[in-house]
Amino acid sequence: MDILAKVSSLWKQHESNAFVFNYLFNTYFSFKEMCTELELQRGMLNRFAAQIDQSTRHKYSGKHSRLNNQTQVVLDKAGLLCQKLDRTANNWMEIDQNYRKLRKFLEHIDSRILQSCSKMETFDTLPEKINVFNDLKQELIEERSNLYHFVEKANHILLSVNCPALEKDISELAEKYISLNTDVSTELKRYAS
Repeated sequence: MDILAKVSSLWKQHESNAFVFNYLFNTYFSFKEMCTELELQRGMLNRFAAQIDQSTRHKYSGKHSRLNNQTQVVLDKAGLLCQKLDRTANNWMEIDQNYRKLRKFLEHIDSRILQSCSKMETFDTLPEKINVFNDLKQELIEERSNLYHFVEKANHILLSVNCPALEKDISELAEKYISLNTDVSTELKRYAS
């Protein structure tokens, strides 16, 4: 049963490999394909067993049972792993969408800060700048829960996969948020005095 060795090997690889999003999907589809092939092989084994005479069937019933049981064990393990991979892939897609939204939001805030800071400071523009920075501060506060939710979900994914790129994205996004929040607070304090 070469297929049993393949599925077992692939299952063990998943546990020890570090992978990224594409690898996750490739692994998921490989498992689905192998499970289908394994089911076909098991069905063929059962059909062959049904076609042989009674004495031969009795003689090899132990091996047939053992192969059937081993196949079922591997199918069960692969099925559980497919479910886990499916959940992880769905969570990862959600994380990716949230990451893109948050990154776009932070880039927008950053450009508004730069735009406001680049304007000439006069007595007339000071109230406008204070209003802009108050608005920016409020937007950052409102977006904080989305950032925390993103970080929490991404860290949850990192419990089941090893992905340095995702770790880097999480920390960069959090650092950018903190940096922008600090910049806005600093500007507000400066204008308040």
